[in-house]
Amino acid sequence: MTKEEIVAALTVAYGVAHVDGMADEETAVLVKEINSFKFAKDPAEVQDVLDRYKRMSVRQGINIIAEADEAARKEAHALIVFTLYGDGEASEKEMGAYLLMKEICNLPETNYEEAKAILCFE
Repeated sequence: MTKEEIVAALTVAYGVAHVDGMADEETAVLVKEINSFKFAKDPAEVQDVLDRYKRMSVRQGINIIAEADEAARKEAHALIVFTLYGDGEASEKEMGAYLLMKEICNLPETNYEEAKAILCFE
């Protein structure tokens, strides 16, 4: 994934999980994802990602993910799924937002276990 696609995936995952409020566990998933990339060892790079994330609208994130290649869309989908269930459950509002994002972004199929494997989360 490019840095822009990473920021977009974080933005869309946040947009889906935030529709009913953002639980600490859901936020922790996003932080874990940021820390999993090579650039995470460079504080300036992490700050750049956070700054871009703060400026990116969900609409922009959707557009970037929708135009990304299948591998990037698959990883974005994994992040969305893992964040969605980060607090142990997906609310009706979250599921509605998730299904909409899945359709709009043409996300390839995945499930929680596959998402965990894609993200290399334990």
